[in-house]
Amino acid sequence: MQSVTGMARSSKEIFLHIQHAGASVSRTVWCVDVGGSTYIRSAFGPNSQWYRMARLAGTARVEIDGTAWPVRLELTVEPGLNHRISEAYRAKYERAWPGPVRSLLSADAVGTTLRLRPHTRT
Repeated sequence: MQSVTGMARSSKEIFLHIQHAGASVSRTVWCVDVGGSTYIRSAFGPNSQWYRMARLAGTARVEIDGTAWPVRLELTVEPGLNHRISEAYRAKYERAWPGPVRSLLSADAVGTTLRLRPHTRT
């Protein structure tokens, strides 16, 4: 069975399900693979509902092509890595969707970069 990173590498988008304190939110988000890890960002910055809930919950369920995985969501703050992630967004999406990619490259969006890590619920 492929990992979430392997599936995300070949997919244009993932479906993210987040639950926290009795509330839930689901969103389709664009993802990129850099250095063997999968990353997502909020195009609307830190005030996006799904992003706020993701930061509170710290975990989510990611669905790609009908397969779901539990993941941990880790904030990525390293400038060099975030630059490589921005370049990956450009390479993967800019040709078809230049406007949305500009949003994903804004300082607010870069500050919301989350790494998806496999998570085993206990």
